[in-house]
Order: sequence, then C-alpha cells, then structure tokens
Amino acid sequence: MEAEKIVLPNGSSASLAANHTLTDTKDAQVKMVPVPAPATNVIVFLIGGAGDKKRFLGSGPNGNIAPLQGELQNFSLHALKPEQRPNFSVEYKGYYEAFEDTRIAENFISVIPSKRSIIYLIGHSLGGWNGAHLSRILTDKGYNVKMLITLDPVGQNWILERSSKIYDDEPSPKAKQWINVYARPSSRNFTDVVAWAGSKWEITSGPQVNISIDTNHAEAPQLMFRRPESGAASAYELLTKDIIEEFSR
Repeated sequence: MEAEKIVLPNGSSASLAANHTLTDTKDAQVKMVPVPAPATNVIVFLIGGAGDKKRFLGSGPNGNIAPLQGELQNFSLHALKPEQRPNFSVEYKGYYEAFEDTRIAENFISVIPSKRSIIYLIGHSLGGWNGAHLSRILTDKGYNVKMLITLDPVGQNWILERSSKIYDDEPSPKAKQWINVYARPSSRNFTDVVAWAGSKWEITSGPQVNISIDTNHAEAPQLMFRRPESGAASAYELLTKDIIEEFSR
C-alpha cells in the first residue's frame, strides 16, 4: 500500500507510514504497556532545639542534632534489592522553621516531593515540641508521617512559649508511630538545668515506645538516639528497621 501524503502548513509534504508494524489493523484489543512506578521518596527531618542551628540567648549554634544528618545519610539500604530502594534524604532544620504555616511551607512542604513520600520526624528539645505539632499539621494536610521521634522534648514554660517561636498549646502528635526518649541524668549539667527551666514536656500517654536513659539533655541527639534502654532497641535501630521493613514487602 502506498504511503499517504499530507501537506503541511508551510507547503512541504510528509508521508504517513502505510504499514502497522506493532499491531494488526484488525486487532482492537487494548494493549497494556508496563510503566515503571516512580521511586518512593523517604525524607528524614532533623529538628534541632534552642541554640542548635542558630544562636539562642547568647548560646550556639551548637549543632547538637547536626551529626545525625551524616550518620543517617550513610545508613545502608543494601539489605534491600536495588529495585526496592527508595530515594533517601535527610534535612536539617531548626525548631523555629517548624513554626506556623509560612515557615512550614517554605522549610518542609517545599522539599517534600509528593504526598506519596514517607516522612520521619526527629526533634530534640524545642524541636521535639514543634516537631510533635508538625506531625499533626502534615498529617492533616494529607502527608504520610510514618514516625515521630521526640528526644527530651521541652516547651511547657509559658514565658518561653511567648518569647520563642514555639506553639503555646501542648502538642497532639499524629504519626503512625511515636517514639519518645527522655534524659534522666544521674548527674546534671548546665544543659539539664536549662531544659528544666524551659519545662520538659512530661508525656503521660501517646508514644508506642517511651525510653528513659541516664544521659544529659545536650547529648540527646547522639547518645539518646543511639543508646538502647536496658537491652531494648534504640530509637536509631527502630527507625532504620522500620525503613527496611517498609520496603521489603
């Protein structure tokens, strides 16, 4: 069969192929073309407390939670098959960046690729308080907050609530799993005094896992995150295990 010629607007001509090489002209059956699913994104947000990412009342920036960024970025996904591995990223934020809609949109929502993304929130001190609020805000907007980890959260002092960028009402977290870690030091240092002055958030119910360990407030991100309680799994182990199990199904 001779190819059909068509005239283009500019006066030139082109030909349409006369033969169907992929499908017979009489075959009306709908063909299914496999399209690879887009890779799922896993995002871990680290939310530091007062004086962590920027100076606070003459102290800092101390970067207490910052070392976890490199540690988690080096977390191995090799236990998963290559096709199971998600896109994995770790974001370092300050507690003040998790406060109110404009900042949350700029610092969190803007870096979440889609509502299919799986989100893990880890907050220390004031970052634990605002991070707990953030878990509900994101969930209510339709985002998938898989886990919230609060590390020695602080924020119940009403003076602090009015002088800092933190919420003045007690958080009502909303995450598929909530792990809380308390510092119960046998020997206090200056950071524990500051934390108690800011009023630690005494959580009576809600977390699926409540861990108390003998360490100081400032050590929460490194020691509290990694150190298990009396042979139990640490928050780090629970987090990484959850990620592996999520994508091994």
